[in-house]
Amino acid sequence: METTSKQVKFKNNRYKFAFIIISSLLVCSAIASLDLVFHLSYVPKSAIKILLFTLPVLLYKLIFKNSYITHQLKNPNKRNLKVSALIAAGVSLVIIGAYLIFKDYISAENIRDNLAKRENIDASNFLYVALHIAFVNSLLEEIFFRAFIFYYLNKLNLRIFAYIYSSLLFSLYHVTTIAAWFDWWLNLIIIVALFVVGIIFDYLCEKSNSFLAPWFLHIVANLSINGIAWFSIL
Repeated sequence: METTSKQVKFKNNRYKFAFIIISSLLVCSAIASLDLVFHLSYVPKSAIKILLFTLPVLLYKLIFKNSYITHQLKNPNKRNLKVSALIAAGVSLVIIGAYLIFKDYISAENIRDNLAKRENIDASNFLYVALHIAFVNSLLEEIFFRAFIFYYLNKLNLRIFAYIYSSLLFSLYHVTTIAAWFDWWLNLIIIVALFVVGIIFDYLCEKSNSFLAPWFLHIVANLSINGIAWFSIL
């Protein structure tokens, strides 16, 4: 009887693993196609991303009867949420410092042209877009990459894989947006940096038992980046 129960659990875990991997790859591929194939501007692309990011999360809960995301909202480790706030201050300084180091290799004109042509973003609407990126888009990304991919893979006792896979996918997901902005070597540096950021976000999610801690850090990081863009690029 016990053996049968273990076999059922093992089989169920394989289905969960397959669902997470396949759905996450499909979602990231679909989002990449919005930039590379369909060249959608920011507003319609954002609407589609809301659907793409939330659909697998809802389907997973429906199919496997899991409520981990609800649990993360109700039972966060408050001490680690405070730690996240302290880290956020350091992250802002790192982002500003990185910009000062590499600013001579960043073409503000190229970024402005790409934002205007590909995303329909300019100085007149950038504030609204920046706030959406900082609060809404970051929330969607944290639910998808941390609360869904990392948290559920970790629950399947795949801790190391969960860290590597979710962080790698998180970094590569951003490539289609920024690839045309920078030289290839700077893109590589950014990809590696985003992978490290993903590891940090995963760690905060694990320690706080909630995606809220990395989400707060994500908000601060996005506000810092958008602030640099507002004052130095647009």
